[in-house]
Amino acid sequence: MTVLEAPPEAAAEENPCAAYSETLKQVFAHILAADDAPLAARLFSAAAFAFEVDGLRGPDGPDFTEDRLAAEIDRVAERTYERLWMEQFAVQEPDLELPMSMVQSFLLGRIKHFAPEFRDRIEAAWSACAPESADVSEGAFLQVARTDGRARVRCPELAAKYRKHREYLYDAFESRVEAHLTDFATGFMAARSPENYRSLTSLVQDLVLHVMILKFFLACDPVLSDLHPDTKQADERIKDVIDHTRTALADQQPAMENLENMVFDQGLQELTHTGLLILF
Repeated sequence: MTVLEAPPEAAAEENPCAAYSETLKQVFAHILAADDAPLAARLFSAAAFAFEVDGLRGPDGPDFTEDRLAAEIDRVAERTYERLWMEQFAVQEPDLELPMSMVQSFLLGRIKHFAPEFRDRIEAAWSACAPESADVSEGAFLQVARTDGRARVRCPELAAKYRKHREYLYDAFESRVEAHLTDFATGFMAARSPENYRSLTSLVQDLVLHVMILKFFLACDPVLSDLHPDTKQADERIKDVIDHTRTALADQQPAMENLENMVFDQGLQELTHTGLLILF
């Protein structure tokens, strides 16, 4: 891969995301198209590339130059970050509580703003994971724990049940789920302009947050869990869940931006934290 139609270096130093917008979009498209690797590895590659390019703009990083951007693109072409994911991150047992609490806090806080049909989908997904004694409509299974003066939303039972549903989802439908989520991710990045985000990392985290919510609804969909893996209906249901969720989230774009801002404000924009969200 090479840097195409590079603008004057002065413009690149001012805002590389704007000056090299089309090149950056091509890089992300190249990463996501490599479907011989798990989607998680490709998302991590996109996040690592974004993190490194952002570092070229930071006060502690080297000056941005076209050569340094080209070097980062070469690392993508060499599949460096995908190998790093497979060797160091994919083997980790994920802590699902933090990303689960983020997903649930977002959905619970916005439930009245969704259309009635999607509210029904939210409650069905919650019912698949919530403790039997919990009042799903009130979100009573979300708990707040305070440690050293800092509050954290806890949902251990919800996370544990989600883990089981997610394991079944990938055991039964992995190739189909990966294909449909890849289509979603590719379209998502194609429709976004890097210069509209505070950083490339913010752009990729926005994608990762959307994928997290999609995975929650897929794993906890009561219809999909009852379908045989080899049926055409299963493929149609996966597509239906993704399409309906994508439409619902598009109508809540300001709230999704607030969720991404929360990730940034909590210091979760570091690459290791993004990896935690990808593992969801």
